[in-house]
Amino acid sequence: MKHRLPLFFAILKIISGLLLAGYGTYELQRDEYLYLDYGRHLAWGYIEVPPLTALQSWVTLALGGGFFWVKA
Repeated sequence: MKHRLPLFFAILKIISGLLLAGYGTYELQRDEYLYLDYGRHLAWGYIEVPPLTALQSWVTLALGGGFFWVKA
C-alpha cells in the first residue's frame, strides 16, 4: 500500500483537475499558449526560454497538444 500511495495521489490530481476545470468552461491561459509555442520554435540557450520548458512543450505537442495534455 505504501508504494501505491503516490500513484493514487497522481491519478486523483489528474481526475480532480479535469473535473473542476470542466472542459468547456475554461480555456488555456495566455501563458500556456506561449509555452506551447515554445515547442514549435525550439530555441536553445536563451535566458527567457529555458531548454526544458521548450522540450516539454514539444512533447505536449507531439501527444496532441490538447487541453488534457496541457493541464495534466
